[in-house]
Amino acid sequence: MNYFKQNIRHLRSKKEMNQTQFAEYIGVTKPRYASWEIGQSYPQIDALLRLGEFFDVSLFDLFLVEFKDGYKPYPFNPSTIIEKGSKGELSIEQVEQLTKVRDTIEGILTQNAVGDL
Repeated sequence: MNYFKQNIRHLRSKKEMNQTQFAEYIGVTKPRYASWEIGQSYPQIDALLRLGEFFDVSLFDLFLVEFKDGYKPYPFNPSTIIEKGSKGELSIEQVEQLTKVRDTIEGILTQNAVGDL
C-alpha cells in the first residue's frame, strides 16, 4: 500500500503549517501541493528530495510505512533501505516496491545526467 498522501498530511500538520505555507516553503504552488495530499499526483524528484530533507524521513518510509503518532521513521538517508533489509523489517512486497522506486529514481537521475552533457 502507498501511504504517501496521508504521510505528508500527517507530517505537515505536526509542523503546524497549512498547505499554503508548506507549498511556499518547498517551492511549489498550493494547488500542486494539495494534489499530492489528495493523491491526484506525485511530486517531481527534486520536490520529493526536499520533502525528505525537510521532514528528515527516508523516501521509502514516506511511501511505504503508515505514520502514526509515536512512529519514528528512518532519517532521510538513502542507505536506510540496506539497514531495514538486513534487519528483516521489510516484507517481500515492500522489497519489490522499493526496488521499483529505486530503479525509477536511478533512471531519472541517469536521464538527467545524460541531459546535462
